Amino acid sequence: MSLTRSTRRAAAAAIVCGATLAAAPAALASDEPEFLSLRGGSTAVTLDAGAAAALESLGVSVAPSGPARVGRDGAIRFPIPSGKVNSDDLTGQIRHWGGLTFTAGDTELDLDRYDINVDAGPDLSARINDNRFDRAEIFDLDLTNLKTEINGRHVTLSGVVVKLSATGAAALNATFEVDAFTEGLVIGTAETNTRISRRSPQRLPRTLRLRGGATTLSLDPETAKALDSLGVEVGLWGRARAVTTGVAFPVVGWGSRLHSDDLSGKIRHRGGLDLTAGSTTVSLRRYVIRPSLGRIDGNVRPASIKRAPLFSIDASEAQSVITPRAFRLTGVKVSLTKTAADLLNSSFGVDAFAEGTPIGTAVVDTNVRNRRGY
Repeated sequence: MSLTRSTRRAAAAAIVCGATLAAAPAALASDEPEFLSLRGGSTAVTLDAGAAAALESLGVSVAPSGPARVGRDGAIRFPIPSGKVNSDDLTGQIRHWGGLTFTAGDTELDLDRYDINVDAGPDLSARINDNRFDRAEIFDLDLTNLKTEINGRHVTLSGVVVKLSATGAAALNATFEVDAFTEGLVIGTAETNTRISRRSPQRLPRTLRLRGGATTLSLDPETAKALDSLGVEVGLWGRARAVTTGVAFPVVGWGSRLHSDDLSGKIRHRGGLDLTAGSTTVSLRRYVIRPSLGRIDGNVRPASIKRAPLFSIDASEAQSVITPRAFRLTGVKVSLTKTAADLLNSSFGVDAFAEGTPIGTAVVDTNVRNRRGY
C-alpha cells in the first residue's frame, strides 16, 4: 500500500523529531496545511502597571523605537509588514517593525523587529541591539485567554499575556547590572489587528530554500566547566559571532535547502569554533546541519579531515515554526559524535571527551525564500 504525500510528511516528521505523531511539530504533522498571508495593521502592547512600577523603581525608562508608536490609549503599537499563519489553527509567524528601547542613564538595551512565533510554546523573539545575528526569545506568550475574531479579511487576536522569558530577564539584568528581572514577570497584554491578503492561500513548497539568519548555540554549563578545568579555551573562527545567548553561526544561502516532506537536505553555515590548550588548537568549522540524519558535519583543522560528523542533534523536544517564509527550530540538543570525541582526546592528550558529551542547545532561525522572493 502506498502512502499519500501528507501521510509521508507526518511520518517523516515523527521520525526526525524522535516523537510520536501526536507530539510532532504542528507545521509538519498537519495534513497539507494552507498558509494565509497577513499584511498591515499592528500589534498593540499595553504595559502592565506592576512592570511599569518595577522599571521606574530601577530608574529604567521604556520608549518605542523605529516605526513603533504610542497610541491614544497608551498602548505601544508595532506595525505588521507580513506574516504567514496556518489557516486551520493560526500557528506560524507574524513579523513586526519597530521595537522598545530600555534606558537607564547612558545604558541602553534595544529590542526590535519582533516576531510572534505561534507553536507549541508561543513566544516573541527580537533582534538585540541592532545585531542581525543576535535574535533571541525575549518574551513568552500566554494564550490561555486568547480570543480570535475573523471578520471578512480582518483578524483580531486579543487576550494575550506577555511575560518575560529567561533569556529576556538575563539580558535586562546583565545590561543594567541588577537581579530584579525574573522569568515569568508579566510585562503586559497584547492585541493583534491585521488583515488577510487577497492572495490565495499557500502550501509549503516542496523545497525550502533557506537564506539569512543564523543558528545560535548556547554552550552547556557543565561542559563549559569541564573545558575550563582542562585548560581548553573556546574561541570564535571566521564569521561566528558572540551573541546574547551564546554563539551565532550565519546561515549561508547557497546550498541550504531542505525537502519539506522529511527535512532531508542541509543547512550550511559560516564560521566555527577554535578549541585551544597551550600551543594546540583544534578548529571545527563550516557546519552543515543535516536534520533528517540527526547530525552536524564540519571541517577540522589542522587534522586532514575535510568533512566529518562532529555533532549529533536531538530534536525530540524541539518546537518548530515552518511556513512558506520562515524556518525556526528551538530546543535542539547538540552532543559530540564519537569521531569528534576521539579527535579531541587525541589532540589534547586526554580521555575526557566521549560520544554523547552534551555541547549545548541550538536554535535555528532563518528565512524561506521561494521563487516569488518573499
